[in-house]
Amino acid sequence: MSLLSRKYHVLTLVACFFFGQASAQSGADNAQYSQWDIESVAVYESGALIQRSADVALDQSGRAVVTIGGLAKSIDVASIQTVLPSGWGLSGHSFQIAKDPTLEASSVEQLSQLDEALESAERTVAMRNALLAVYLEELAMIQANRKVGGTESLLVEDLVDLANFWRDRVKELEYLMLELRMELNDLKEELMSLVEERQEVLTVQNAKEGQITLRMVGTQHTQGKVEIAYVAHEAFWRAAYDAEVADDGDVKLKRFAHVVQNTGADWNGLPIQFLAGNPLESLSPPNLLPLELSLVRAASSQSGYDWASSKTLLAADDAGSFDFANADLQPVPMVDGAAIQRLAFTPLLPVRVTGDGTPERIPLETLNLESDLTYLVLPEYSDESFQLAASADWNKVQLMAGAVQVVAGGAYRGVFQMSLPAPGDTLEIPLGQDGRVRSSRKRLMELCSSSALGGTKRTGQAFQIDVVNQHSRPVKIRVMDRIPLSRSSDIEVIVENLDGGNLDPATGWVTWEVTLAPSAQKTLSFSYKVEYPKKFSIQGL
Repeated sequence: MSLLSRKYHVLTLVACFFFGQASAQSGADNAQYSQWDIESVAVYESGALIQRSADVALDQSGRAVVTIGGLAKSIDVASIQTVLPSGWGLSGHSFQIAKDPTLEASSVEQLSQLDEALESAERTVAMRNALLAVYLEELAMIQANRKVGGTESLLVEDLVDLANFWRDRVKELEYLMLELRMELNDLKEELMSLVEERQEVLTVQNAKEGQITLRMVGTQHTQGKVEIAYVAHEAFWRAAYDAEVADDGDVKLKRFAHVVQNTGADWNGLPIQFLAGNPLESLSPPNLLPLELSLVRAASSQSGYDWASSKTLLAADDAGSFDFANADLQPVPMVDGAAIQRLAFTPLLPVRVTGDGTPERIPLETLNLESDLTYLVLPEYSDESFQLAASADWNKVQLMAGAVQVVAGGAYRGVFQMSLPAPGDTLEIPLGQDGRVRSSRKRLMELCSSSALGGTKRTGQAFQIDVVNQHSRPVKIRVMDRIPLSRSSDIEVIVENLDGGNLDPATGWVTWEVTLAPSAQKTLSFSYKVEYPKKFSIQGL
């Protein structure tokens, strides 16, 4: 339930603070610091509305100053809202980015212990290095006195005893030095580990977070639940789908929420919703602007949708999953005055979304689309057709644009980026190429001509397209080819024959809609003439 619908006093905190940064900091020094639990999260395409709450007690003077920590640093201060118990008021507020004061004492104690451990380890290393130096000196002395000097003859037994002494002592020294070197290696690793741990403690100690300080007044010695909500920018989601296409063309769509949040706090098992639209709303009505239309180049109508490049797919042994970690995922920019369709989705199961920016893919629901298999033939580009699942009732299931993984005929076909057609148009899900509906295209040279009359030259072009259905069932086929467009007033294109095709004069595309029986073939043709000044040659034909 939205905070605005609660039967409490609602105070909206605006961006113009009542206190500057200095007064906010001095007020925060006397505040009671705490981290409030998250009650619910509503994730939008750009930002997330996060709600927290806690019990607060007023003191003997009927006042309480509370600093709520552990918040995102990207909070939109104009979005902050509070719900106070009946009879309470808000005398002031502030938002700041500061250190967690509760970490100061614990980190100081940790640093002290780590410094002692480092000093002890360094002393041990120094002592072991000194002892190793003594052993090395002794070994050098023994090696320097290996020869027996003087003129006195030694008995064989004495030589054997002396040799045994040297050998045993050298062996003992080598073992002792080996043990010391092994211990020194362990001590060096321990020192490195202690240094890394100390750096981690310093990082945590110096880390900053978002904090909201509330100054509340009311009846003395009263206690009540205080709720707060705010929008954090470092969170957003995208719709994603798995599409399983049956042999008859019907599509089972599994909708997922691809969510990323970097607020620093994990969302674990919380009530969460994914919504379309902009979470930032003003208290006053928006400034309504005229709805203006403009023309842009439409997406390629001949191939349905663009398939994702191979870099966005996992390795072949795990090709059934989209690599969202490597996909280019960005929040949707919100435009003031834009019309927004309000859609809300709730996960099927409890979810966990880490607060470190790791992408998560959360199942939302399963949708069934009634659709028909159709085939798109582009003989100028390929002799194989493009198979499509065409659905006219897609608007009944509240679809949003997003990445779609397609599985058809038990095989993984790939990923494409789905954009939605205009309401009333047909949604087409591409399934890849199909070699059983084939086409060929050839220029009819006997019908092509070139002539000149006065200062004008005329050239005629004619083409034939053959389409064959090698399936054991009838198929619907859309064949598309093109007539050239003139970008110059000196060039005139004259259409002569389209063989029943439909010409779009804005794009030059000619479309034939045909149905072929099993093993049937269809021949289509079209021709046109181009007139242009004789002194020029024409390019593009």
